[in-house]
Amino acid sequence: MNAPRPSSGRAFKRVAPWLGAVVVLQLVHLAAVANALQDARQLALVGDAAGWAVGLLAVAGTAAAALAFGSGDYLRRVWGLLTAGAALSLVSTALRSYWMHAVPDVPFTDSPLLPVRMGVVVLANVCTTFALVLLSRTYKQSGLQPPPSSRATLLWAWMTGTAAGAWDRRAMTWTWRSRAVTPNARRCCSRTSPPTS
Repeated sequence: MNAPRPSSGRAFKRVAPWLGAVVVLQLVHLAAVANALQDARQLALVGDAAGWAVGLLAVAGTAAAALAFGSGDYLRRVWGLLTAGAALSLVSTALRSYWMHAVPDVPFTDSPLLPVRMGVVVLANVCTTFALVLLSRTYKQSGLQPPPSSRATLLWAWMTGTAAGAWDRRAMTWTWRSRAVTPNARRCCSRTSPPTS
């Protein structure tokens, strides 16, 4: 955290190519989606490829940020947790992608991998949230903590309540869907074996 900072102009020149690459990827994804709108299978493949691209870029970017700080640095822990969250999100993408290619006729909502993926997503969210909490304490760690504010406290309370409510609705939806799995899907899942390499 004590390393000299480059000027804003030099920093922007280093970041600009990456921002341009993100814009190009967004345009490529938009064009691919537009061409696949009439084919549900092709549209799913486009989404799968986009998920892999985003996940790999997230892992690479957060890992590079973590390695930019020295061992034991406070911000290295922050970015390390963000890297762990990105890696777990990539695992969740891999689980969904595997099912889509191994059992294309059965939706992932009827997959026995659904609760596993939910657990991975929860762990990813825990890592990311913890990293953001540590990041919010950066000012305190540096001795530049701003004065407390009642508005900030109310905002944190509202966000926590909203997140808890969203999680409760997702859990209820998953419970309902897990009870509604059709016998045909169960038989298909039991007959399906993972592809051999």
